[in-house]
Amino acid sequence: ASLEVGVATATFPQNGIPLHFAKQGSGTVNISPPNVNCNVNCTELALSYAQGVLVTLTAQAAPGATFAGWGDACTAFGANPVCTLWMDSAKNVSARFVTPSARLQVHKVGQGRVYGGAPAIDCGDTCEQQYALGTSVTLYTAPQSGQMFVAWSGACTAAAPAPCAVTMTGNQVVTATFTVPGAITGTIAL
Repeated sequence: ASLEVGVATATFPQNGIPLHFAKQGSGTVNISPPNVNCNVNCTELALSYAQGVLVTLTAQAAPGATFAGWGDACTAFGANPVCTLWMDSAKNVSARFVTPSARLQVHKVGQGRVYGGAPAIDCGDTCEQQYALGTSVTLYTAPQSGQMFVAWSGACTAAAPAPCAVTMTGNQVVTATFTVPGAITGTIAL
């Protein structure tokens, strides 16, 4: 039998040698015995063992995340997803998972607002936000009074006034251009 722990903290009081476990990031760690899964929403556990019990901790990253490694009593196991400990004294163990991300940077020319995405991005002249790799981010524009949105450039090729959809395959830069209606824009060669 297995116990799924999905709360922030779970304590299993027993008499014996304490094991304190803490987790950062998106992943699951199974601790056996007693076959407890500290899932995505669990951040720490407190367990207790009899002298000499062999405890196995097994890390499994959530989709899109990577197991970055163990800390404290399991540091020697590095990024190996399995750590084994003899419970001969009180121990602390930590596990860290990371989600690779990329930066979306938005620039504006003219007066208007660029917004969208989750987590939200809402731009002044320049702004940026981190997104998980592979995330599709949709950007929208809201021209300031007396302005109109005319073009996307950079990582976005959508025609104005359509929203811009950017897939975060790496760091991306997008420019939104606003202008006064009827104004001539471009470069003049003399």
